[in-house]
Amino acid sequence: MFTTSSSEQFSNAAKGFLEAQFGIFSDLGSKTLASAEQLIALNLAAARACTEESLAQLQQLSAVRNGQSLLAQTSSQAGAGAEKAVSYGRHVAGIASDLQAHYLEAAQEQFKASQARITAMIEETARHAPLGGDQVASLLKTVIAKGNAGAEQLVRASKDGAKALEDHVTAVSNQLSGATNKSRAE
Repeated sequence: MFTTSSSEQFSNAAKGFLEAQFGIFSDLGSKTLASAEQLIALNLAAARACTEESLAQLQQLSAVRNGQSLLAQTSSQAGAGAEKAVSYGRHVAGIASDLQAHYLEAAQEQFKASQARITAMIEETARHAPLGGDQVASLLKTVIAKGNAGAEQLVRASKDGAKALEDHVTAVSNQLSGATNKSRAE
């Protein structure tokens, strides 16, 4: 059933697939490293700010002369710390969300390219196939179409899950900010 040209087509398709895989792994690796660099920079900035603020707070607390002033000072510092923790969480969630979006986009692009290569290979093979080969090609196209529909549903579910997580993080951040502001007002 397979001729030399079919073998060459499969060989070329496999080579193209491997080259595409190397390309996507390189792209995803680069994006992952960039995200790790962002997290490291964020953590360094947070550690530096925390150290500087701790020293400043220690100096302020050492100047306090009575219990009421001490209570007011520590209460205001706790609220500021909570706000900074919420801000830090938002930054981390943003970095993770960007990385997830990049991974999803890359997967979609790779899937579409693979789908096009497979479809072209099936059509080319069906043209050179012996009698009845067109029915096999038609069956393969149907199987691929069903697989594509499942993959698209998976992508939609992934996007919905990411959106729900992002909404949840935003809601929790807003609640923490609201609680911090409320405790300051009291």
